[in-house]
Amino acid sequence: MSYANANNDASNSNSNLGSRLFFIDKITVTPTLPNGRTSEIITPRSVGYNPKTWINNKGGAFMRHRLKDCYSALCTMAVLEQASDEACEPRKKTLEVAQYNEHKDSLLVKLQDDLINHRVKLSPYHMYYKMERGKRRLIADLPLYPDRVLHCAIAIIIEDRLNRTLIYQTHASIKGHGTHTAIMDVRRRLHNDPKIRYCLSVDIDQCYASIPPERIKLMFRDYIKDNEFLFLLDRIIDNYNATGYSGIALGGRLSPLMANLYLSDLDHHLKETMHVHILVRYMDNYFVFGYSVEWLEQIRAEIIINLAELGLSLNQGTSIYRIDSDHGVDMLGWCIYSDHVLIRKKTKERMRKTFRAVGKKLDRCQDLDEHDISSIGSYVGSLKWYDSYNLC
Repeated sequence: MSYANANNDASNSNSNLGSRLFFIDKITVTPTLPNGRTSEIITPRSVGYNPKTWINNKGGAFMRHRLKDCYSALCTMAVLEQASDEACEPRKKTLEVAQYNEHKDSLLVKLQDDLINHRVKLSPYHMYYKMERGKRRLIADLPLYPDRVLHCAIAIIIEDRLNRTLIYQTHASIKGHGTHTAIMDVRRRLHNDPKIRYCLSVDIDQCYASIPPERIKLMFRDYIKDNEFLFLLDRIIDNYNATGYSGIALGGRLSPLMANLYLSDLDHHLKETMHVHILVRYMDNYFVFGYSVEWLEQIRAEIIINLAELGLSLNQGTSIYRIDSDHGVDMLGWCIYSDHVLIRKKTKERMRKTFRAVGKKLDRCQDLDEHDISSIGSYVGSLKWYDSYNLC
């Protein structure tokens, strides 16, 4: 054993690597539950160091710094108050938020006590369908207290750590990355590389509903080392599956974080193994740019293979199309060119329809409701960022 140099971990820069031990084993993660029982989850894990697999396993689970003491941080009043404000902001004008704010202090104290004593009761989901741009989406909604406050508190603890594992070209549900950054990223790429002639647009079919919950639980264990915290995450994931629906909930605070984390390995594979340098992802939509159709076909085939390993597949919206002066990149409601950005034709038609309805109300001297005012503000706020001076 004195020659094995087994006391050095994988981060040691010692050049004596020839006799270092390496094991491929199964580690049993055994979180202790509040009632004293245990729940075993077997995860394959590399232990030690092997120079032959060091490059291939770059960014692998055994190299990641895992978060500790997450549950104790979750129980602090500072985190719960910040999560309360974040959960109330999107619905601050609703009756639910007004009733919650009347007893906010006592409710947060109760939530803190329930967390410390492992007595938190999760509420059942309210499921309903919503039409969004011609698509019928199944939305899973939860009460503000305690569920949405608790989800926001969990996101505060782990979001920054998990987001650091994502590639820069991920532009959804990340602070500082959104629709504008995605559009500007594509425009900059087209401007800096005039050889780009084709775009591969990839859309994952039923992404949220197709993500296996058990694999999400295993991925969380690659980044978090806190049994109490992991048990709470397992309960939240299982709470949605108890409704009879598969995958993860669409509409929750933690759902985009889970989806980004689940697709992160595919992102790194495309950039680091397939050398796809011009890539933009907006949640479950990929946009890959290249010089030839043949190369993009190879990338599409590679994406299909890797998505199949993740239990996902592509829908019929996936296509390869040409980019030129007459046909820009159709993305997020806009047509993007190298020197300008125009609104998509369908988006313009919806905008005209909205403005006509608002104009009729004003002609009849009717007051505009909150939805009308929000729609106008949304369109005006979007149009001012792009080339819409001559829009008619």
